[in-house]
Amino acid sequence: MAFKRENALVTTGSQNGLDTLARVMVDLGDVILAEAPSYSGALAVFAGAQAEVVHVAIDHEG
Repeated sequence: MAFKRENALVTTGSQNGLDTLARVMVDLGDVILAEAPSYSGALAVFAGAQAEVVHVAIDHEG
C-alpha cells in the first residue's frame, strides 16, 4: 500500500497515538501481547480499553 497524505494522522505524542490506536483497534476483553517490561503509558491505555495484557519475556536477542 502506497502512502497517501489523506491517510496520515498526526498525533501530539506517543500516548495520543496509542490511545487513538486502542480506540479503533481494541475491543473489550481483547488480549494484547506486550514485552516485559512494557511502557507504562501503553499499559494504562490498554487497561482503559479493558483489554487483557499478557506479558511476553524477552532476552538479549529480542
